Amino acid sequence: MNARASDRIVNKHKRFEKLLSGISTKLINIPVLEINGEIQRVLRAVVEFLGMDRGSVFLFSPDRLRMDRIHSWTEAGILPLPDNFETEEMLWTARNLLKKELVIFEKVEDLLHEASMDKEAILKYRIKSAIMVPMLNKNWRPRNAPS
Repeated sequence: MNARASDRIVNKHKRFEKLLSGISTKLINIPVLEINGEIQRVLRAVVEFLGMDRGSVFLFSPDRLRMDRIHSWTEAGILPLPDNFETEEMLWTARNLLKKELVIFEKVEDLLHEASMDKEAILKYRIKSAIMVPMLNKNWRPRNAPS
């Protein structure tokens, strides 16, 4: 790798860190009633920065059998994802996210053999690449959950 390519990579990392820092600051200080709109703006900013076509936030059901889409942003003309996935439809992905691990692929072909069921779902919904990040909140409780 030459110095110019290395500088571009370092510069992109710095710009991404600045984007994430700005996002964190906004989300910490935003009024509760504005959080959904801000999450949409954040998804769009991250998706556009990474050059992807969609971004979604999924929440596991309390029994971990389903992943519900709670936020999403897609470019115009992109097939939307379903409102939820049964965990067994994307079992490898769900297991990794529940272990607090990232799931990243640039091409579907890059997925490991263990993700063969996931590949079927990914191809069905025409997902080309993805980065899936586990987001955790130790104080989060699903709606209507007993205290």
